[in-house]
Amino acid sequence: MDELNRRMGRGTVRLGGTRGKAAWKLKADLLTQRYTTRWDELPTVRV
Repeated sequence: MDELNRRMGRGTVRLGGTRGKAAWKLKADLLTQRYTTRWDELPTVRV
């Protein structure tokens, strides 16, 4: 990381995170349903 910043310019590479308050918010209604990762929440089909 230090080497890249020396070669490419200060602040080119930095640790992840936000500076101050983000201008956006996560919209929970747009998230996928958890049944794609939770076995106990898979839909059950009865025939």
